[in-house]
Amino acid sequence: MPQKPETEKSNDLNFNITEDESFLEHFLDQRDVRRLTPEMVEKLRNSDSAYGKYGYGQWLYRTHNDEESLKTATECFRFAAGNGVADALQMLSTLYYNGKAYDEEKEAFVLDRELSHELNKEAIEKGSVLGRLKRSIDLYYGNDYTPQDKARAISEAELESYKPGKVALLWSEQLGWFCEDSNRKEKAYEAYRHCLKNGHYYPMYDVATMFLKDNKMEAYTGLMKAGMKLGIPQCHLLGFEKEKEWDTLDQSEQKRLHN
Repeated sequence: MPQKPETEKSNDLNFNITEDESFLEHFLDQRDVRRLTPEMVEKLRNSDSAYGKYGYGQWLYRTHNDEESLKTATECFRFAAGNGVADALQMLSTLYYNGKAYDEEKEAFVLDRELSHELNKEAIEKGSVLGRLKRSIDLYYGNDYTPQDKARAISEAELESYKPGKVALLWSEQLGWFCEDSNRKEKAYEAYRHCLKNGHYYPMYDVATMFLKDNKMEAYTGLMKAGMKLGIPQCHLLGFEKEKEWDTLDQSEQKRLHN
């Protein structure tokens, strides 16, 4: 396994609003979206750009479930999609798939899986990274619109994981999921390790649980503790599993996790 980083990963994200792929990369991983600072959220909320509106819609959808927030998120994604943000089409697809897209004419939230599928196709055609990642998952598991082809999904994820940049690490993590589900343990370890070595630490929990399944308790506990320090949400499960571990957290951290 790679060595634990010497410094802890910040739990907060704040950056400039730009109109390019570097901005969109901040919203590829919903776990990162939940880490936006209040200051960043305000910048997105007050932005008039399609990219800013898209980012605000992402934050609302990932952190809120109330009707008003979902209405605003739908509006943000429609505006962004209409102004050239391909990933916003994929988010509209997600809303329609989950019945959370608000239709102003019908004055109701709409569930439409066929429209969801068409929107994701359009998103991919226009270059959406989110759309391709979602299609790969659909391909692996199969659904009413995408015939299951596990081998193709794994092959695509593996090919994309060799490319440079943050996007490749998301593909590598997805490759790890597929290989683990397919009982290709060594390949899954390899994919997860690639993420960790390159600063994408969320799969630390996946590796830890694989150790747990193999009854490697020392390795499991060590990774979970490292993940806690890095702010990996799932790794904080260790604090709930063992009271003595929970007691090692200071009161502010306990309060944050409780909330």
